[in-house]
Amino acid sequence: MAKLEKIIGAAALWLPALACAQGALENPANNATDSGIGIISGWHCSATRVEAIVDGKSIGFAYVGSERMDTASICGKSSTGFALLINFNNLSRGAHNLKIYANGALFGESNFKTTQSGGTAFLTNKSRTVDVVDFPSPGATATLSWSESKQSFVVTNINTNPNPPVPVPTGLAKLYGRVAISYHFDYSGSIYSESFSFSSANYNQFNNELTATVDGKNKEVSCAVINQAGYEFLCSIKEPRGARDSFLFNVSASGALAGRFEYCPPSVSDYDCGSGLVLHPDGSVAGNVAARTAGLGSPSAAAASAPESKDQLKARQLQREAQTPSTQSATPEQLDAVREALERLSP
Repeated sequence: MAKLEKIIGAAALWLPALACAQGALENPANNATDSGIGIISGWHCSATRVEAIVDGKSIGFAYVGSERMDTASICGKSSTGFALLINFNNLSRGAHNLKIYANGALFGESNFKTTQSGGTAFLTNKSRTVDVVDFPSPGATATLSWSESKQSFVVTNINTNPNPPVPVPTGLAKLYGRVAISYHFDYSGSIYSESFSFSSANYNQFNNELTATVDGKNKEVSCAVINQAGYEFLCSIKEPRGARDSFLFNVSASGALAGRFEYCPPSVSDYDCGSGLVLHPDGSVAGNVAARTAGLGSPSAAAASAPESKDQLKARQLQREAQTPSTQSATPEQLDAVREALERLSP
């Protein structure tokens, strides 16, 4: 009898260890982060009953007996898989503990984290598709789409085209490259030219603007998206003595630049400069944006010499404006937007 008790006692010690050795909890992996609709899964050689305990509370029993050919050499059979469907979004965000019991014996444990994939337990009536470049291999692009039934993004397409179409630039990216502009007062033959280069390195994310130095000159140019008064961009070139050349313009798909120009002497406020640019522009600006400098040429001799000073031309312009009513119009909101943008662009 005593011998039998020893055998039973020894069995009580080694049976849980044997259960652990004959199975594995695979999902969620230890230290993993999970969200959305998923499974608690793994395998066990002899379990007929697998229970999941999360944070000390039972969440149910798994289906037992799915095919796992990779366990046949260990268990002597392949019907060893188990799985339990779970909405990880139902768990609070943060750390959790999972224990798995086979026939009442602990054989697996995982410490994992959860985050609600849609910001709630079950997000409805939402859709979104995003591209992940260089996945699953360099040059490939994986397309992910939101799946309401899975409460997560799923891979819906893999594009292995090594030369995907170049996306059309939008916003400030339209100005990336070498920008060459020419501008003049409407009634004058004097043409002024400037050129400068923009790239992502010139982008100021805090002000949402591009800033660079004008080629060969001690001037700074700043540009922002304005989308007011019929124009997408507003740029300001500040001269060392305080005067500014301001431009409202659009850029076509081919890179052609066209819009209006206003010269503002140092004594003119941002408020008045904005009003003049919208309601009484001094002239026009034209040019182009190109990725390479080839073919753009250089400022013409007339543009470089510019016999009349901008201050002289501005005085004449003001006389003309006093005699000729403006044909331009803008809403108060448009005027305020341009004035405020000019103030931000003025260093």
